[in-house]
Amino acid sequence: MDFFYVLGIGILRIFQSSFNKQSSKYLPSINQYLRFGLYFEASASFFALIYLCINGFYGLNALTIICSALMGTMFLLELTTSLKALQNAPLALCTICALGGGIILPALSGIFFFDEPMNVWRWLGVALFFVSAYFLAPYEKKRISIKKSTVLILMLNFIINGFCGIISKFFAVKLDNGNAAMFACLSYAFATVWFFAVLFVSQRKSRASTEANEHFLPKPVYFFGGAVGAVCASIVFFTTVLSKTVSIIILNTVPNAICLVGCLLIDAFLFRGKLNARQIIGAILNVLATTVIVLL
Repeated sequence: MDFFYVLGIGILRIFQSSFNKQSSKYLPSINQYLRFGLYFEASASFFALIYLCINGFYGLNALTIICSALMGTMFLLELTTSLKALQNAPLALCTICALGGGIILPALSGIFFFDEPMNVWRWLGVALFFVSAYFLAPYEKKRISIKKSTVLILMLNFIINGFCGIISKFFAVKLDNGNAAMFACLSYAFATVWFFAVLFVSQRKSRASTEANEHFLPKPVYFFGGAVGAVCASIVFFTTVLSKTVSIIILNTVPNAICLVGCLLIDAFLFRGKLNARQIIGAILNVLATTVIVLL
């Protein structure tokens, strides 16, 4: 039964990626991205509150607050480092770094802190996953020279994505009576506060520009942002619940693998994108990597 929930998280990640892609078309400036972040985090907090109403208002303690504050901070840092990296590095490299941190660091934490050893087959599966991600990532013909500052940002993004997975696992394992809905709701509430603070500072610095006077998001973004909020609230809730019983390597690799292949298929069949040999090889390797990680 747990594995079906893991598959469900992978499907939710496909929706998350698709909605984010659609939203990005309407966000030409940094301030607009910050407004989107604020709206999205507030929406996610609202939908997580619905889970909290269903799950029950219990589990509010110091450790829950600390873990939620850390997770909310990671949400802010992940978006800002991703945007900065995308401005100065190829999309494929940014994708590999983001996925890498979300898989390698949780896998290592599973070995050293959560008593979840990794065998040779699983490491092979992880290696195959990164090869498949390389083939599935958009190919860019232009060679971009990467500055040292960009390398630092990519490394930070790598670490931040890893900590997101570790924090939810730590919360689930260390608190036997922890409330996953409370954790999700508070995490997005903290993120909302952080985004509001950053946007306030950013607008004060650029008050004289026309960009600072764009107080409202384009109308389609309100739909996409709300949808992403609902999806992400569900992802964090179910990921935290499953962290008690599912290995961290499975929980962080399988949904990402499903997302990579799912987005490729959606683009090919719904938006008339063209599948090339490179992407087909990547999809086959992705399925093989997932099979090895789950079964061996």
